[in-house]
Amino acid sequence: MAKNPNPIFGNGFIQGTSLDDDIFGSLDIDDIRAGAGNDIIWGDGRDSITGLSPISGKADRIYGEDGDDVIYGGNETEDSINQAKDLLYGGAGNDYLFGEGGHDVLVGGIGDDSLNGGTGNDELYGDEGNDSLTGGRGNDIIDGGSGYDTLYASGGSFTLTNSQLVSIYQETDTLTSIEAAFIIGGGGNDILDASAFTGGGLAGARVTLFGSDGNDTIKGSSGNDNLQGGSGTDQIFGGAGNDEIYAGSNTQLTPDILVGGFGSDLLVGSGGNNRLTGVDIIGLNRGFAEVDTLTGNGGNDVFVLGDTNAIYYNDGYMRASGAIEGFAKITDFNSGDKIELKGASSNYSLISYSSNGISGTGIYARLATGMGMMPTHNELIGVVQNVAPTALSLTNTNQFNYV
Repeated sequence: MAKNPNPIFGNGFIQGTSLDDDIFGSLDIDDIRAGAGNDIIWGDGRDSITGLSPISGKADRIYGEDGDDVIYGGNETEDSINQAKDLLYGGAGNDYLFGEGGHDVLVGGIGDDSLNGGTGNDELYGDEGNDSLTGGRGNDIIDGGSGYDTLYASGGSFTLTNSQLVSIYQETDTLTSIEAAFIIGGGGNDILDASAFTGGGLAGARVTLFGSDGNDTIKGSSGNDNLQGGSGTDQIFGGAGNDEIYAGSNTQLTPDILVGGFGSDLLVGSGGNNRLTGVDIIGLNRGFAEVDTLTGNGGNDVFVLGDTNAIYYNDGYMRASGAIEGFAKITDFNSGDKIELKGASSNYSLISYSSNGISGTGIYARLATGMGMMPTHNELIGVVQNVAPTALSLTNTNQFNYV
């Protein structure tokens, strides 16, 4: 394409030509349309800029400069000979950059920017600020830069680590400096796995995972995550951190399975049947010094306070010792719900409990030994809120189940 010998200066609406243009916006709010050539565009206000290169191998260079800009790279597709890439640079300001079709390079610059690569194998660089980055389809390179940067993805199964995001389409994004992620599954039975993601160890690193439709398996990161199942029968595992876990809207007989893991977690079941476990079911200290909140939210729910191997929340503090002890808060124990415990009814006591604004029935395990305590003591492992001890019976098989 021939070079346009006359630079284009404008104010307001600016239209490029079919030649290779140099286009300069004004300090005002401009709407710049590039045209079909290999264009170089500079905005200098709060601009809307679109690179329109429908010819294979054509590429635009777009510089937003100052102001909060909206920049579109255009829908061109690379060919195998001319590996052309749009370069979109936001500059200063809080910019929105959309690569659209083709293999694009997006650089946010200074400010809190939003970058979306679209289709193609794109490169996204957030640069300074707290940026939002969406690779889209293709094998993308995504670098958040400085600040607290969030990765976005949707449409199926994903596995997230600190260095990669692998999709159900066998596409792999390469990640650098990503502190948080927001991932939505598709309409099928998805696996959203962020169990190896730590956000580089930055305080506040977290993921938000939403399963959407289908029977999903969701695994949180080491941070304080928000995990949601959506419709279908889901299995959700919080991992480390103080997580919020929501089953969604399952109305099937098969229960949703919610497992909090390490940390003080909030577990909220669906309107159907749920199985809620606040602790890490594999580790040695199951519920040690953590307070989990378990809400069944209707249906026939099972609140798990032990298994065949361990009594949960057994951190060795006797009743009224004054120490901070771990336990599960059961907020809505109703007819049809059960509490699952290790052993037999003779191993437990039900005692009225009121402390720190929490009242109801305390479930205490009668333990022969403790961590430096007296030879025998009552260990608080759960509180059934707003329910009196006289309304519960450890021998009532409709209320308690022993394994």
